[in-house]
Amino acid sequence: MSAGPTAPAPNRLRHPAEIPFFAFMVILNVAVVVGIVRVALVLPFVPPALQDTAWAHAIRGALFELLLLVPALVVVRETQRASTRGTAVQVSPEQYPELYGVAEEFAARLGLRRRPAVFLANGNGALNAFAAQATGHDYVVLSNELFTNLYRGNREGLRFILGHELGHIRLHHVALWYQLSVAYSGRIPLLGQALSRLREYSCDRHGAHLAPHGATGLVLLASGRHTEQEVDIPALVRQGRALRGFWVGLAQLPRSHPYTVRRVERLYGLGLAAGFGLLVLGIGVLLPLVPRAGTGWVLVGPLVIAGAGLGLLVSQLNNYTLSPVPEERVSEAAGVNSAAGSFGLSFGLAFAGAIMLAALAWTFTAETDASTVLPPVEKQQVAQALEEDAELMSNTRLAELLATQPEAIRQEILRINTEARPFALQVGLLVPLLAAAAGLANSLRMRRLPDPTPSGAAETTLG
Repeated sequence: MSAGPTAPAPNRLRHPAEIPFFAFMVILNVAVVVGIVRVALVLPFVPPALQDTAWAHAIRGALFELLLLVPALVVVRETQRASTRGTAVQVSPEQYPELYGVAEEFAARLGLRRRPAVFLANGNGALNAFAAQATGHDYVVLSNELFTNLYRGNREGLRFILGHELGHIRLHHVALWYQLSVAYSGRIPLLGQALSRLREYSCDRHGAHLAPHGATGLVLLASGRHTEQEVDIPALVRQGRALRGFWVGLAQLPRSHPYTVRRVERLYGLGLAAGFGLLVLGIGVLLPLVPRAGTGWVLVGPLVIAGAGLGLLVSQLNNYTLSPVPEERVSEAAGVNSAAGSFGLSFGLAFAGAIMLAALAWTFTAETDASTVLPPVEKQQVAQALEEDAELMSNTRLAELLATQPEAIRQEILRINTEARPFALQVGLLVPLLAAAAGLANSLRMRRLPDPTPSGAAETTLG
């Protein structure tokens, strides 16, 4: 049995793609609500002659009733908690005190403002658990079947499942404002399920953070009762890595939870290829957009993709570098790791900046020499200025500096600046693109190597 996955750092527990996708779903949710109200008021599909008929009023009423989802959601949340309290056993210092202590410990480690209650309910044979919230109360419900299988022979697996559910509470997945913000968009086929799968990945990270050796709780969902301790984890991870292809992706689209073997693979695998792949994709899309973008909003999408890749890389690289370190050297290793990261960031920015300014100077000089508008004296002044102090400058700032120049010369220099800046930025972006491509190639090569064995030090540092 493998030692268990290395838990991500506390500030990196959320899946990097969850927030961008959630923001998209919120915007879509607002659009849906506005669309419902607008259609209810205007009824664009009803002929003008029928706008004031009883039939049209009935349609308006039906559309406005769709907005009753808000109070209906509140009623469901409150009645669900009331039903749980009446039909399930609440864990307390007297009822399963060990599990109660674990819940209190995890809530404190996650910094939860309220201590969630834990209930044991009859799941009618289902291996299930869920987190929920009502007014002023957070709680977790564990099905009796899941609890019994884990409590008797796999306490770490039970801790993982409990940590996963507490992750939903910590990330506000069960909060009323969160559920309302995606109440309509979340019911759009495929989109709601996609957001749900990202939430599950985020909460799996919480489970690994709180119980680094407990991912066998997930194995129970894949292989069934009484088998999770016998399943070979490395083989299951390899199975998850091989779970690729069109039909696999198509079959997962309508699922609210990722495939269990893929969830295990994401916890144990390095995930470096995914991070470098997102970074390459983001920068690759950004490059051709730079000279064509009329506004900065055009660049938001590629920047979000690249940022998601960087977010995934930070946690996974830290896990990989610190996991094999002996416990007595962990403080020293963490310091060296942090210093190396800071140096690499500074050096990378300086190197990319130098390349960008060199490209700017070369392009500006070449365009200036080829110009038929600028006189030789002006060309010499431009070349000397670039040699002494090359910098990116907006056309507005440049126009202020050229205010005393003739109109033809000013317009020509502004034209050259407009063409040179995007090219220089594209050349500068080639540096992180090539670095990410090299990292992607190396990470794919590393997938053929055995994963590093986590040490106790890694768990202490990251968990």
